[in-house]
Amino acid sequence: STPVAGGVELARVLVRQGGGPWLEEAQLLLGQAAQTYDARLGREHTLTLHVHHEQALALLALGRPEEASRPLRRALYGRERQFGSEHADTLASAAALAEALGRTGNAVAAEALLSRVYDALLRLHGPMNEAVVESALQLARLQLQMRELEGARAHFQAALQGTLASKGEDHADAEAIEVELAEVKALQAKGRGQCGDAGANHALQAGGRTQPHGGGP
Repeated sequence: STPVAGGVELARVLVRQGGGPWLEEAQLLLGQAAQTYDARLGREHTLTLHVHHEQALALLALGRPEEASRPLRRALYGRERQFGSEHADTLASAAALAEALGRTGNAVAAEALLSRVYDALLRLHGPMNEAVVESALQLARLQLQMRELEGARAHFQAALQGTLASKGEDHADAEAIEVELAEVKALQAKGRGQCGDAGANHALQAGGRTQPHGGGP
């Protein structure tokens, strides 16, 4: 199994680095390794689940989220049974599956998974942890796409506060989050303005309907 393990590690590094022209070959190598581990170690073995997770990350990087969903479900459910729902590996598979679901139009399921990941990471590590900040950003960006602006604003603010506390206000990450947060606030203000305009128009129309037609007592 040493050549297989070496190939898996090489493919994993390629995926983490963006892969470039070798990304498809890395994905194929991981798929072959997954089949080998399924047969030799069993479907629930830790290494088997690890390889399925890594293959799915390669598929996501290749822009194939539908294909990535299947190995991610394998990895997630297997890791939940082996390690529990709040283990780092389980949460990593849950976050990756949420990304795949979000990219295939299943935003509601993606949001539920990301909320679970964020809440668990926050309990385990506190608001200043980098993984917690990244999880808050992933959730906020999905909620922004869904136009769930209150949730997006709350999670962008949580990410910003964690970043400010850990990296300082002059850090580029904090400035980038402030830009995203400002976008949410602008959308909220625009929505309130439109609601105000609609209410004013409705009042004018109602007033026009109730105007007296003349003639006094």
